[in-house]
Amino acid sequence: MKYKQLYRTSKPNNLVACVIEKTFSTFLTAIMCFLHDQKSFRESNRTLESDIYGERLCKDKNEFTELKKIEKWQKMSIFAVVRNPVDRFVSGFTDKCLREKVWRKYKSRCASCRTNLTCFVDKMYDRMMKFAKNPYKGIDFDDSHFFPQSW
Repeated sequence: MKYKQLYRTSKPNNLVACVIEKTFSTFLTAIMCFLHDQKSFRESNRTLESDIYGERLCKDKNEFTELKKIEKWQKMSIFAVVRNPVDRFVSGFTDKCLREKVWRKYKSRCASCRTNLTCFVDKMYDRMMKFAKNPYKGIDFDDSHFFPQSW
């Protein structure tokens, strides 16, 4: 099933990383940025830990949403990091809904359930089933963080 696609490249190393949110994604994005342009990364005094998503050095420089937009991708090694689905779900819910409480600023996040796990599971299940029957383009925050890693 076609779903949101995020790719990070390192052309000097002939690498393409398929990034899956809540699966080592921020750190992998930093690693791929470092491999993409080590000189700039070092000169900007970045570390893999400090290159956070919202302020990343390589924003729009080595980032793609379609493989066909990556020049010569067929000759590059493509990889993805996958995570145990239950671990990913629990980590996502704990991080976004319990620890960060993203729903305080954005009311619809965490399926508008705040910290209620039963409500959240029921609503996300309904969203996933709806998406499976009729894929839509408006992938939101919750979809990105909680839908299956692969369809």
